[in-house]
Amino acid sequence: EIFNADLAAKRIVKYWKTRVEIFGEDKAFLPLVLGDGGPFALSNNGDDEDYTSMKIGFLRCTDKRDDAGRPIIFGDPSRMP
Repeated sequence: EIFNADLAAKRIVKYWKTRVEIFGEDKAFLPLVLGDGGPFALSNNGDDEDYTSMKIGFLRCTDKRDDAGRPIIFGDPSRMP
């Protein structure tokens, strides 16, 4: 994609289509953060869509936190639909 605007544009479109597919149109454009203000939560708190987003395995919590106490997650692109 280096210096190829067409390929770069296709990749961006694929990214946003996938986010809409995973989170739905109402949450796809929220900041990609865990918990409040983002498209999904860390636990099943009654919002099954949020919980399912984590369950598919694309993003996984590592049970580790950074120096500020934020959860560290691992993104596995091979699990993208």
